[in-house]
Amino acid sequence: MNPNTLFYEPSGRINPIGLAAAYIAGLLITSLLAYLYTLIVQFIPLIYFNFLITVGFGIALGVLVRLLTKLTQNRSLQHQLILAIVLGLFANYCQWVGFVVYAVMGSIPSIGDYYLNLGLITAPDTFFGVIGEINRVGMWEVFGIPFNGVILTIIWLLEFAIIAAFPVIGVYKAKPIPYAEDLQTWYPKYELDTDFEAILGPDRFVERLRENALTALQELEPGKAWKYSKAHIHYLPEATHQYLSIEKIYIEERGQGNKEVEEVINNFRLDRQMAKAILDAFPYRKEKWEW
Repeated sequence: MNPNTLFYEPSGRINPIGLAAAYIAGLLITSLLAYLYTLIVQFIPLIYFNFLITVGFGIALGVLVRLLTKLTQNRSLQHQLILAIVLGLFANYCQWVGFVVYAVMGSIPSIGDYYLNLGLITAPDTFFGVIGEINRVGMWEVFGIPFNGVILTIIWLLEFAIIAAFPVIGVYKAKPIPYAEDLQTWYPKYELDTDFEAILGPDRFVERLRENALTALQELEPGKAWKYSKAHIHYLPEATHQYLSIEKIYIEERGQGNKEVEEVINNFRLDRQMAKAILDAFPYRKEKWEW
């Protein structure tokens, strides 16, 4: 972390042993998820439902990458992206193995048969030959229209893109969680149980935070039921620096519609005394898990 910055910046460091463990665990869990994905798709061959299942599979991979990142103390965006890309590609390969084995056997493969055939890539003539034959003749039709050739290829490419892209998108969209390098631990997160007025000018409010963060929060008006701000503190008593984040929340149709959350201040650095003063001044609750 740059000591001169106003906000938290990930160090980019990794735990080599943890990173290796992330790949081992990630590949194993991904192969299991791919097997389950194959089972569901074959049991329920409805194209619209399968699209939702594919999206769910991609989201699950994104969650897996985030979970492995936190458990193995990975603070490097580059390594997180590489892990996401590897798992996304491996997931696509594994679900294809399940599909090819299903096509050859004519029935859902047992998990033993599935794992025994994960090395099919070493027999490209068989692997790609079966895929080519499936593409030529198709395996299902909708309203009497067979899905094969170019149409099936487009569906496969879309499926590949969804499964591969979601983990990467998840890494890019994830907010950095402060990590205490000297203590080798993530900061716990606390939410202030106070609805503040919506902050419309983040840059101006940052200047107020620099002057006195506690006073800046205390001077905010109460929020409205459908438009307000929530403040969060990453607080670790043993650490020198603590961090404040603020979200602006808007609920459409004056509280009856969709909820929109926008991060307006992300991990503004506080000293230990100021963070403790804020927690003493407002009721708060500890968040169980942060993604």
